[in-house]
Amino acid sequence: MIKLKVRNFPIYISLDILIPLILFSLPGKTAVFLTALFFSFLHELSHLAAAKILKYSPDRISVNMFGEVLHLKDVRILPEHEIIIHIAGPVFNLAAGLIMLILYSEGWITSCGEIMLINAVLGLYNLLPFYPLDGGKIVFVYLKYFMDEETAAKLIFGFAKVFLIFNFFLGVYLIQYSLLNCLICLLAVNIFISVLREENSKWQGREIRAKIEQESRRYV
Repeated sequence: MIKLKVRNFPIYISLDILIPLILFSLPGKTAVFLTALFFSFLHELSHLAAAKILKYSPDRISVNMFGEVLHLKDVRILPEHEIIIHIAGPVFNLAAGLIMLILYSEGWITSCGEIMLINAVLGLYNLLPFYPLDGGKIVFVYLKYFMDEETAAKLIFGFAKVFLIFNFFLGVYLIQYSLLNCLICLLAVNIFISVLREENSKWQGREIRAKIEQESRRYV
């Protein structure tokens, strides 16, 4: 793990980022990976900008083989603010792709196909309604309006697991066309493990709160 600071803001870079870099370099597509990494970073900066505008405190950005993740110091975030923060990243990518398309159609730039495709994939993929993608987090916020948080969490984590299992086998099938598609499998496994960890942490958190409530009742 490498720790950097940009204007005293910490950025943690995992060494597993070398895996996709090596895989993309084999067919000579290093520039594609670096471009995707750059726009993924701008995606997270959009989340960060939205959070700061709404007066929340960003803690750090972590960078791994599948992109970047913004972490906030604040524990409690208003639901409407949470939606704005989550949607800021995909909106940036879709806007960036649209701007490139306009510039290309007006003849101001001669080639931007890869940049448009990268931003379209980043924007649309992150809007899919599966946790922990931005779209899934937004759906989670909405579900908590209609049911208790525990039921909402069971639904959102359950759908996420099904989606990730589908992604894994899709990646296995697509490997025959390009070795790069093994990254789809790795992404599915990586996120699946993250979902399990977060699900367990939420469950443990509920158990701790329940024990505290039981202890408090004894002394009432």
